Amino acid sequence: MPEGLIRATARAVRGGGQVVPAPVELIDALVAFESRYGGLVYPMITGNGMEYGLDGEATGYQTEYGWAFAGIVDGDWTRAVDVLADGRTAMAPGKASYRVIDRSVDQRLEKHALLADVRYWPHQNLTVTTDPGALPTIATEHLPVAGLLQQSAVARGRPSAYVPIVTELVTQTERPYCYQRPSLGCAP
Repeated sequence: MPEGLIRATARAVRGGGQVVPAPVELIDALVAFESRYGGLVYPMITGNGMEYGLDGEATGYQTEYGWAFAGIVDGDWTRAVDVLADGRTAMAPGKASYRVIDRSVDQRLEKHALLADVRYWPHQNLTVTTDPGALPTIATEHLPVAGLLQQSAVARGRPSAYVPIVTELVTQTERPYCYQRPSLGCAP
């Protein structure tokens, strides 16, 4: 969507549904987003792609986090992701409440690039059982060896810059990380 059209048609919808002229802050955010990300599409896990752009509508609305606009269609969730005027993204995933999900659109893109890279790494499902209130610990002997991950990436012709990060996570034994990620093989 051209900048001139965005500036000419931009509008804002307040909480009660009242349509008002778009504030400069919102217009600038719409223009910056569309010029940088408009038209970007890439596949993720499902067959639906992630689509970025205003799609012909320069409308913002007020949220609890400030002005926002629908700028991303998340193909995996098949729903709109809002871009806040300050660059963060927000949505209500599933039955959860509306919340900020990324600090920036660039962070979202980096997160998806990492997910696309690691999705073919060897994996193993592990089960953990703990007493209520107990923090599990990582049982590293059950986790894949980092070298295996590197071999997998090289075999696919895509050596990964993220393998050193995974190596660090595999050998980490701090309980808070494990508590947040029990699928990584946490054990009581």
